[in-house]
Amino acid sequence: LLHRAKKGGLAISIAGARHTMGGHTITPDGIVVDMLPFSAMRLGENEGTLWVQAGARWSEVIPFLDRHNLSVAVMQSNNSFSVGGSLSANCHGWQHGRPPICDTVQSFRLMKADGTIVTCSRSQNGELFSLALGGYGLFGIILDAVLEVVPNERYRMRSQLIDSDQL
Repeated sequence: LLHRAKKGGLAISIAGARHTMGGHTITPDGIVVDMLPFSAMRLGENEGTLWVQAGARWSEVIPFLDRHNLSVAVMQSNNSFSVGGSLSANCHGWQHGRPPICDTVQSFRLMKADGTIVTCSRSQNGELFSLALGGYGLFGIILDAVLEVVPNERYRMRSQLIDSDQL
């Protein structure tokens, strides 16, 4: 698709769940790369990691991890977004005191405009790692990622009535 776009002078738009930027980033008369078919995942070789393709939606990731008593370390509010879209937007999570999702990314593979694929991490292609996370696809297409996962723990609700002056 990248070679076809270059040959035809066409713009490329990357699409997952099509929520980021409200879909208005899709270039008219361009090529849309639909990432949703790329949704494979497996537990990482390193303990506490998940390898996941960028088209996987969080609604697929969460049940997969739950079967292994694991969960994502940072989760955004809705599970209908794609992993690649979340990384491209560097979304924030809803957990109190946790940084944006990029903090949980160990590495990812990025397809650059010339079609070459590079691995990016904090120590390998570090500048590109920083630019692509939150770069909305301007630096390439995130193909897959290795993410930090944590033990899955159920929350228990506990409440206590107190006087307002004790609050």
